[in-house]
Amino acid sequence: MTDIHTLERLLRKLRLTRIALEWHSQEKRALAEGWTPSRYLLSLCSEEATHREGERLRRYITAAAIYKRCTVAGRKNAGRI
Repeated sequence: MTDIHTLERLLRKLRLTRIALEWHSQEKRALAEGWTPSRYLLSLCSEEATHREGERLRRYITAAAIYKRCTVAGRKNAGRI
C-alpha cells in the first residue's frame, strides 16, 4: 500500500473526512504558492472546522424542523381526545 492510500485511510479512520477530500488539491496549491508546512496544515484544519460547523448547523436545523412539525401536530390532535 502506498503512502497516499495509507494517509487517506488514516484520515477517514480519524473521521477527518473533509481533509481526506481536500488534502491533495491543497497540497498542489501549497506547493505552487510556497506555503510553509504550518500554513498548509492550518488551511486543511480550517477547511475541516468550517465543514463540521456547517454540518452541525444543518443537523440542528433539521432537528428543529422535525420538532416543530411534531409539536404542531401534537397541538392539533390535543383537542380531539
